[in-house]
Amino acid sequence: MAAQALTGYITLFWDYFANGNFRLPKTKFVLEILGYYKFHISQLHPMGMLHCSQGFYSFSQRPTAKKILLVPPKSFHEWKTKFFYIKTWAILVKMSFQGAEDILAETHKTPETEIWYQDIKDVPSIELPEKALVAAKMSLHWKADHDDRPVYVEGDKIVALYVVAYKREKGKMSTVQRGADEETWYHRIMKNFVLPKDADLNAQPSAGVGKLFFAPFM
Repeated sequence: MAAQALTGYITLFWDYFANGNFRLPKTKFVLEILGYYKFHISQLHPMGMLHCSQGFYSFSQRPTAKKILLVPPKSFHEWKTKFFYIKTWAILVKMSFQGAEDILAETHKTPETEIWYQDIKDVPSIELPEKALVAAKMSLHWKADHDDRPVYVEGDKIVALYVVAYKREKGKMSTVQRGADEETWYHRIMKNFVLPKDADLNAQPSAGVGKLFFAPFM
């Protein structure tokens, strides 16, 4: 499983991508989370992510906080067939496998008086369209020479992007042309990601099983 990946590889789970809107390369925000908590991405529970031999880890909602995810998934079918390996260089942060005693539960006060918290809207658990992930700067699946950028519209009006999660019949993803003095959308959003080098991805790791190999910070 996760700890038995070949040297130079890490384990991921297909439903991260299919149900969790997970994409590669990773955003700086995700890498900061992994770096802050110092655990391995392969140890997140599959509704989170899974690492069988050393423990399950997941992010849980504060007891007094707003419920943001309306209907979280309860199970994944045929999960044992959905693990696969990718090269360590694809996720550029130093990660360590942690035992159950190594990560302490954190409890933070609910920021009830903060405006950003009061504005949080609950959303259903759905697979978002790729164009929506590009608009949210969570995916780089966009051509560098495109002169437009993705937006969510209802009729002829651009509305807040989070509305796409509700699949309202009158709304859809669309595009608008960039201004003459604006960067292309691709070059604007790529600053949100940490990109591996082609030479590192093309290099073949040495053979072996279970030996951790860390990609350096960039």
